[in-house]
Amino acid sequence: MLPLEDFRVLDLSRFMSGPYTTLVLAELGADVVKVERFPEGDDSRRLSPKVNGESYPFAMPNRSKRSIAMDLKSEAGRDLFLRLAAESDLIIENFRPGVVRRLGIDYDSVRKVRPDVLYCSISGFGQTGPYRDRPGFDIMAQGVGGFLRMTGQPDGKPTKVGIAINDIAAGATALYSILAAQMLRQRTGEGQYIDIS
Repeated sequence: MLPLEDFRVLDLSRFMSGPYTTLVLAELGADVVKVERFPEGDDSRRLSPKVNGESYPFAMPNRSKRSIAMDLKSEAGRDLFLRLAAESDLIIENFRPGVVRRLGIDYDSVRKVRPDVLYCSISGFGQTGPYRDRPGFDIMAQGVGGFLRMTGQPDGKPTKVGIAINDIAAGATALYSILAAQMLRQRTGEGQYIDIS
């Protein structure tokens, strides 16, 4: 028996931070349903390199998951999402702040159908504050945090770290925050909102 059996996750995340989080949850036994855009699917499905015609950048962080495609901008897509959310323990997303509210699938909307839900948002600079509306990819965080200078040559140009270190750090932070929130929910019956940047 795995520790997260009977724990259902709706995964709206893309690229690396959220998919890394839900990969670990899935491999701990969670039932992770990746929600992809209809009809295109996840952006990383088109990235190279490809192995047997499948994108390795998609397959690696999305293994051990099931997928469903829906148009969250449509009323039918939103209604379907909320029906699935009513049966889910965790919703995780990494859109820019404000997107899930505009779609009608934010924490407050989901709590109406699942009061004890755990809801995790991952963004570059958090849901509040002066930088909240800035895009947030790993390379940007490497620049803002000084990693580009630390890994460059002393008299040369800044250099990108070999892996998406900030995405993995955000994913790991989300992971232990979700597990702590689940432990609290088991004791109190209360869900919570988790903001990771």
